Amino acid sequence: VFNNSYAPLSTAVAPLKITKALSGDRNTPLKAGEFSFAISGEAINGSPSDGFILPETTTVSNEADGSVQFGNITFTKVGEYKIQVSEVIPEENDRVAGVEYDSHTVSTIFKVTDQDGQLVARRTSTQGDRTFTNKYNTTGTVDGSAELKVTKDFTGRGDDVWLDGDAFTFNLTAANEETKTAVSSGDVELPENAEGITISSKSSPKTAAFGDIKINKPGTYVFAIAEDAQNPIAGVTYDTTARMVTITAEDNGDGTLDIQVSGNSKSDLTFENEYNPDETFLDGQTALKVTKTFTGRPDNEWLNTDQFTFVLAADTSDEATAEAVKNGDIVLPDDKELVVDKTNNTSAAFGNITFKAAGTYKFTVEETDG
Repeated sequence: VFNNSYAPLSTAVAPLKITKALSGDRNTPLKAGEFSFAISGEAINGSPSDGFILPETTTVSNEADGSVQFGNITFTKVGEYKIQVSEVIPEENDRVAGVEYDSHTVSTIFKVTDQDGQLVARRTSTQGDRTFTNKYNTTGTVDGSAELKVTKDFTGRGDDVWLDGDAFTFNLTAANEETKTAVSSGDVELPENAEGITISSKSSPKTAAFGDIKINKPGTYVFAIAEDAQNPIAGVTYDTTARMVTITAEDNGDGTLDIQVSGNSKSDLTFENEYNPDETFLDGQTALKVTKTFTGRPDNEWLNTDQFTFVLAADTSDEATAEAVKNGDIVLPDDKELVVDKTNNTSAAFGNITFKAAGTYKFTVEETDG
């Protein structure tokens, strides 16, 4: 008895070549062997499960140029087979630092037919991008409580006292186009309180801090911290100079940034305001009126030749008054001499005294001889 069996010759096919790409701003390029890929297969549509043989090595790593190539797949029986390639995503602690892995799968369907004793494999479909792109993310944080603290130095009132309701507001903004673009794109995340922190009479000490700035991309970023004077306190001179804070972020290659901050020392971020009340004046017509009482003649008559001269002067024996006159905080009227005669003996008055600083001041009005 002669028993013959028929078995077509097997065929070998190279899987599709796939590519590994690494995006982001890592300070080192893709390295050979950094990422691994696995190949798997299954028979479909009732095909024999033993109709294919995967390459001997089912897990391979990328080359430095990003190429990834498995060995051949051998098909031994007619049928349809699905071959899949995916990236191996390690446990969290074993992953490349700072890298977001690509979780998609490339699937290829092979249809194997017998052509005169020789198996022939044909790709009928492929799904999934053959490029696996991993994104390198790096991040760092500027500690607002330590690096972005503002101090208010407010002087001018007696003992530099703060009144209830005294409050000063500061904001944090991107100071140049590069930084504005980074904020818009999310490469830089400003703190929630960037639009306003407040130092008030209730603040002790007189400091306030912005929240943290999150940096998601290496670069140099410049921020302005400025005082908001839109609702000024009467009599207060505001500090209108914006302070420039520069943040330099460099990639450490492990998903973190080395961050350096400049322009943020206590002296840099101290804003000085001074209370200088608006100038006011003492109305001479009501407060510096001089009345001359002259008696002795019948009916206390005044003659046309009667004249009496009075002099208005700052009391320089009073230290506060003398200092204010010296500094220009008190301005006496141009005509410090007042002549009282028959025509004005009930209405004569000095001009106004102007005050440019709060205080208690003393003046003298004296009649001169002659």
